[in-house]
Amino acid sequence: MSVEELIPFYGGEAVDLVIADPDERREWSVRAGTMPSVQVSARTLCDLELLASGAFSPLRRFMGEADYRRVVTEMRLANGLLWPMPITLPIPEDAAVQVGAWITLRSATNDLLAVMHVEEKYRWDR
Repeated sequence: MSVEELIPFYGGEAVDLVIADPDERREWSVRAGTMPSVQVSARTLCDLELLASGAFSPLRRFMGEADYRRVVTEMRLANGLLWPMPITLPIPEDAAVQVGAWITLRSATNDLLAVMHVEEKYRWDR
């Protein structure tokens, strides 16, 4: 089967957020040691793995407020693409997370999972 015969990815692109280059991965790992950290729950870890691997394509990050609000009310992303559930990163109110900063996401055992840039913070209604 040729590439032209494959069914296109939902939203038009396959997302792969995993750093494949060992040197770049090592560089980010060193930089991560200087960043504030947030420990994520097992549920959030599952969402993170699905984001990073492309299973949540076309999402490239946890949802911002515009996507979140529209998904909750209309089951669509802000751009109109059908999406059934919010994919958000819940963090404690007292977490040292600032908009515009880089943070690390860590497991319950403090293993480095991801590095991310904080673009916005908002409250959501459970």
